[in-house]
Amino acid sequence: MSQIKRPANMGDMESLITYKNIDNSRWYPISIDSYRNDVSQGIFGSLDYHYRSNIAYSLQYLEYIELQLRELNVSSVIRTMLFKNFIVVAASIIEIVFYHLAKTNGKIRLRTEKQVFRQDIKKPSNVTPASRVDKYTLFGYEILPTGVEDITKFEQLISIVRDNKLLIDTDLTVNKEYLKLLRKLRNKIHLTTATCSNETDYNQFWFKDYLSAKFFLLIVLRDSIFGKDKQVIFPKISQAIQAQIHEYVKNKKQIYIWIN
Repeated sequence: MSQIKRPANMGDMESLITYKNIDNSRWYPISIDSYRNDVSQGIFGSLDYHYRSNIAYSLQYLEYIELQLRELNVSSVIRTMLFKNFIVVAASIIEIVFYHLAKTNGKIRLRTEKQVFRQDIKKPSNVTPASRVDKYTLFGYEILPTGVEDITKFEQLISIVRDNKLLIDTDLTVNKEYLKLLRKLRNKIHLTTATCSNETDYNQFWFKDYLSAKFFLLIVLRDSIFGKDKQVIFPKISQAIQAQIHEYVKNKKQIYIWIN
């Protein structure tokens, strides 16, 4: 059966349905090359190619989530989970960007030794502790010829970027609402964080959380340190976000736009 051209009145999501058998005129996200171009400007240029590609893939997925939110009439539970997925992916992009900022500025700590031995022992006869000690442990370390990066958690990366003011356009020591939001959303993604019936995913992820995560993601990606004047796609996404914010604040209307 030959494929058919997409009718003019067919929605983007409908064009993806298998039995519709739409040819290459069906919906596609913005190309990987276009996204990768925007994350190759400024100090992004020194970011490993595979990291830039991963960011581009993640942005395509966010675009697809936005399409689902815009065109599918899903249950409130599914919509909430789409918000959650959007936030998780957005946070992962911010994490790799903050890691690159920290590493580029020499703020990632290197370990020069590795623990190779540990054993509980009796109190050594030649040791006189200054206070009570109930347990003694002997450690052995191997000296590393070259430094090895410590595993840096997202929380630590946030602090590094904030304390060293590594973003040019946004001072996270002043704009603390961004950090509060970032920590809040990041902490929400773990299934084990709920401590009562009101803390299920259904009660934790809202339109304003999705929109805030999207807004902060573009605040980061559009920082001058990443060559925003040479970016092509990100300015258009930022314009769409401003339209969403306007409708939500002024008219209490939830709209979904990926790009203007």
